[in-house]
Amino acid sequence: MKISRIRRLIAKKIDKEFIVFDTEKGRVFELNPTAELIWKSLSGWIEINELVRKIQREFAVKKTKVEKDVNAFVKKYSNKLFLLKN
Repeated sequence: MKISRIRRLIAKKIDKEFIVFDTEKGRVFELNPTAELIWKSLSGWIEINELVRKIQREFAVKKTKVEKDVNAFVKKYSNKLFLLKN
């Protein structure tokens, strides 16, 4: 499965917080460092497995932990911050 961010959203680092704005729906999302890396990695379509490997390299944590975090991110933000396709 592939994932890509929604293009109309605006992202900005404000102080130490990474914020994503959905101006059409009037929503604001505050992302933690892992979610920020996921967002920044979604400049185009990417396989979820590749995303897991990228985050694992960046944070030097176990693959099972990264898979859990990515799955939680997908569940929470699907169709809010990004789109999925097979």
